[in-house]
Amino acid sequence: MTRISVVDDSTEWQEDLRLRLRASYAKSGLGAEAAERRLQEVGAGSDDWTLAEITDAGTRVGHVAVVVADDNGTQAGRIVDLRVEARHAGRGHERVARDWAEKWCAERGATRLDVRLTESAGELFADYQVRGQLRAKRLGARPEPVGGATARPMTRAEYPEWLDAEKAAYVGDMVGAARHQFLGRLNGSAGSRHRASNAK
Repeated sequence: MTRISVVDDSTEWQEDLRLRLRASYAKSGLGAEAAERRLQEVGAGSDDWTLAEITDAGTRVGHVAVVVADDNGTQAGRIVDLRVEARHAGRGHERVARDWAEKWCAERGATRLDVRLTESAGELFADYQVRGQLRAKRLGARPEPVGGATARPMTRAEYPEWLDAEKAAYVGDMVGAARHQFLGRLNGSAGSRHRASNAK
């Protein structure tokens, strides 16, 4: 029988998660420096994670980690990790762990549950809606520049000026779009008033 029990010490599991994430990032082609930054981002709230072990007849077969946090005014649960060892997979432990995670998060006020896993979960989360996808593909050799163009990496000194220009351009685009939309509504209202006065 599958049992789920919260454990106090997650040190060993967190190190295992980091190793699996690092391997997953490397496999997708993410560079070492970018992978380390991503690992720091993922682990930023790790003190709030709750880890539970999955056991079957007293033998540990896997673990599930969850957290509930505010997400723009909504209490959202997240399954940080759900993993059953390969030799114990496919016996229903995953479903029990998923159901436990859903109940645990709901009891703490979560109205939504997200899941981000390092490995394929098959059909386990097939009834969860896809809110976004991040996919990566390793590319072959770098292509030759077209038409004699040259390229070089941006220097650290150049980055602030480039970032400021990009932000200004983005704000300009947003303001322009809002202005265009406002004028369109204004013209539509004026047209409606004009038609109404002509009807009289």
